[in-house]
Amino acid sequence: MNGLPPRLWTVDELADYLSVPKGYVYKLTSARRIGFLKLGKELRFTDKHIETYLDAIAGTNSAAAAPPLAVRRSGRPRKRSA
Repeated sequence: MNGLPPRLWTVDELADYLSVPKGYVYKLTSARRIGFLKLGKELRFTDKHIETYLDAIAGTNSAAAAPPLAVRRSGRPRKRSA
């Protein structure tokens, strides 16, 4: 190792790299499908986190192995009937 700390990616940088919206990166983290570090309130990703995630999705050819993340509707929740 060269003694330098690993590069830490921001959510914006990772979203740009993966060509996905920032919200999708947050969904990946909340679903624990990609590793991350939390520095205060900020999320950061190492090269290892990204490599592990990319290896996982590259190795999955079936939808059952990596189900898509659910998209949540915006707005007020519906009132449930009793």
